[in-house]
Amino acid sequence: MATTYWGVDSVAAAHQPVPAVTGKTPLYDYLVAKGLKPSFFGRYLGKATTVLSKAEADFLLAKGCKILPVYRSGPVNGQSGSAAANKAISAANAIGMAAQTVIYTDVEPLEKPSVDYIKDWCKTMWSSPYGGAGGFYCNNWSGSDFMKAFKKAYDEMDAGMRAAIYLWCQFPLKACGQSSAFAPSAPTFFPSGPNVWQYALGCLKYNQGSNKYALIDMNTANGDGYNAMWG
Repeated sequence: MATTYWGVDSVAAAHQPVPAVTGKTPLYDYLVAKGLKPSFFGRYLGKATTVLSKAEADFLLAKGCKILPVYRSGPVNGQSGSAAANKAISAANAIGMAAQTVIYTDVEPLEKPSVDYIKDWCKTMWSSPYGGAGGFYCNNWSGSDFMKAFKKAYDEMDAGMRAAIYLWCQFPLKACGQSSAFAPSAPTFFPSGPNVWQYALGCLKYNQGSNKYALIDMNTANGDGYNAMWG
């Protein structure tokens, strides 16, 4: 059986507390105390609510926890893939991210990226110090708008670039709970399939005033996905 790795992603910083739940305990340490020690932690680059800082990266790396970086700066519809990739590269450079780390771009499940966005993201990442042709956090359901555009883009790429694309996907979704399974749906034209599977969303829910939140999503990664992370 192939080795898999369990991890989480969160909009909250790993090295800081979430006072409504963790008190003064940093989020990562809170998870470990609950028996949920992640092998990797997914965090944002770009203009998300809280972005990955050098202090947070140093904290996670000192814990032996790899970092899964994803870039987000508003909806991808109509954006330039090259411009997005260059901003992601600048953000990664600013915090000293290790070369060959794969950076994912966040394409939310109902977004409609263009074929050019996908190709240009890959071309720019391919020529950068970072890993492969970059990655996509995306909807891997075969009928999704992402997969329709991705197939067209994929068909227009050369073999080397095709083999260097990473996917972080959700489908199918499972219940929250620590799991070593790795069984995301793989598109027929992309036989290697996703490298990271976000199998459970909105885990460890909590209330803050009249609002409802969740601390983490849960993921597993195969060896290729894990080895392409920072750490």
